[in-house]
Amino acid sequence: MELHEAHAERLLGTKVRDVNGEVLGRLEEMIVEVIDGEPVVTEFHVGPVALLERIGGFLEHMPYFRLLPFPKWEYRIPWTDVELGEVGRVTVKVAKERLRRVEE
Repeated sequence: MELHEAHAERLLGTKVRDVNGEVLGRLEEMIVEVIDGEPVVTEFHVGPVALLERIGGFLEHMPYFRLLPFPKWEYRIPWTDVELGEVGRVTVKVAKERLRRVEE
């Protein structure tokens, strides 16, 4: 099994492309679980709702925030479908149509 290490702060905000080169959005959130005592990224969240996760869900509870025309979707991509290339390059191994898009 090949291991990959990357600095999370360098990946956040990076454009994510699918296998065909189409931009899916920006990487905004990474879900981490502790496996065998080690923190491991298990899922990547890409899109506008993921940005809200990163900057704080409290914004949704502020008056008038819900009135702003803000897209309410994100992709939740398992780590097994993500390829980390050179710094600043994140690619998904499948086509956009096969990804799980979550509508909020």
